Amino acid sequence: GRELLELHTLGIRNGQQVYDEVDVREASYAMSGWRIDTSNDADVFEFRSSWHWRGPISILGGAWSRPDRTGADDATLIADAESMLNFLANHRSTAEYICWKLARRFVSDNPPESLVQQLADEFQATGTDITATMRMLLNSAEFQASGGQKVRRGLETVVSYVRSLGANVDTNPVGEASENLHSLSWYQGILERHGQRLFSKATPDGYPDTGPEWVSSDGMLRRWETAGLLTHGWIDETITVDLNSHIPNPLPPTMGEVIDAMTANLTGTPATAGELDAYAAFIGVAAGDDSAATPLAGHPRLADLIALILARPSFQYR
Repeated sequence: GRELLELHTLGIRNGQQVYDEVDVREASYAMSGWRIDTSNDADVFEFRSSWHWRGPISILGGAWSRPDRTGADDATLIADAESMLNFLANHRSTAEYICWKLARRFVSDNPPESLVQQLADEFQATGTDITATMRMLLNSAEFQASGGQKVRRGLETVVSYVRSLGANVDTNPVGEASENLHSLSWYQGILERHGQRLFSKATPDGYPDTGPEWVSSDGMLRRWETAGLLTHGWIDETITVDLNSHIPNPLPPTMGEVIDAMTANLTGTPATAGELDAYAAFIGVAAGDDSAATPLAGHPRLADLIALILARPSFQYR
């Protein structure tokens, strides 16, 4: 009952909620007897009427209720809970809570309330059609301007590095690469080290979706470290990167232009002047040096240079 009201329907926003402990209890009564039959790996819904509370139920001060059900058949008892779920799904607080979570996920940690209300209107007007709601969100001006507002979570960080590098990865879901990325080992379990191992959140609220939970001294160290592990090929032999493919061809005239092109191709935006100078100094050149004088192919610091580019602050944001 608590998970239903707090996490999946009415919710809590900015410390405010429309339900109380009585409602949590009453919602639990309505779903009592509901379970999953796991025998023989069936994993199907099962209703046990002997476990069901048959007394009267009322939530939100009687906004939804059902009378005493002593003697009622199973179909009626199941229909009661389904009626409650439909009521909750169509409640305005549910619309606002779900749309706030969507806007927080796709726009910013603190999305504009005006956007939340517009999405909630659409959610209710379309009978809780999530497709229509997402269409409105993705077409909104707020979403179009959302680049750089959301810190990448752990999984997004690893995926963004792999995609930017064009890494060759064994995609067998039970293969060596998957096992190592998903391992509980602190060395090989990259997702574990980034705090977002798949299907491993112990609590039902899911992994955090706001920046402060993902930005820490240790968290940033893991991001930098993972970039280097990937470029050096140290995570797993089934995850490989062609470093030379990230060197522009033909070469621009100066080293600064070469590095800038690499930065833009790897991370989507050009390097700042300060970053260019730092990258150039890292490999022992100046930004204005002739690019032909310092070949990057096979350079002893090429892997570290590319890792440094991936670790740039702006690339830690979506």
